[in-house]
Amino acid sequence: MNVDNLCRWLAAASFALTTLSPTVVNADSGHCRRVRAEFMNTIVSDDCASPVGLCTAGLVTGNGLLKGPNTFTASGLAAAAGLAGIEPETLVSFAGERVITTPRGTLTLHAVGIFDTAPTAAGEFSELEKVMGGTGRFAGATGTLHLFGQATADGAGFHGAIIGEICRVEEP
Repeated sequence: MNVDNLCRWLAAASFALTTLSPTVVNADSGHCRRVRAEFMNTIVSDDCASPVGLCTAGLVTGNGLLKGPNTFTASGLAAAAGLAGIEPETLVSFAGERVITTPRGTLTLHAVGIFDTAPTAAGEFSELEKVMGGTGRFAGATGTLHLFGQATADGAGFHGAIIGEICRVEEP
């Protein structure tokens, strides 16, 4: 299976698992909430604390739970997705932290993903993001988000979709 087909398969599988499976109820924490949203981020350099110089800032829209500004700070990058000799150098893996700020609290996530920088790939990417902490309604939250999309036409940012589930979220 080539990388393009694998990326499409992973995105489809993530979407199917998240949207077609019943909502999981965690007996210890109350309940879980499905997330479906969109985001648009721009690459920024001001106040960028990334050791590899990659930070983005933007907005999450389309979902009341996560609606608001977000930032991403990369902590590392690896050409060939860290698989030199197996994957092309244009497939870049990355890790970092995403913070989504809403009127009711802040959600902090750890992200791991791949980004295809090949000229024929249109800047496609996919991320797996695990909830690491939060404040307000996200205090004590757990869960997983999947982000996928592509670079903007001008190469100055990224846009795409967010799907997943966040558990133990206080009701409004």
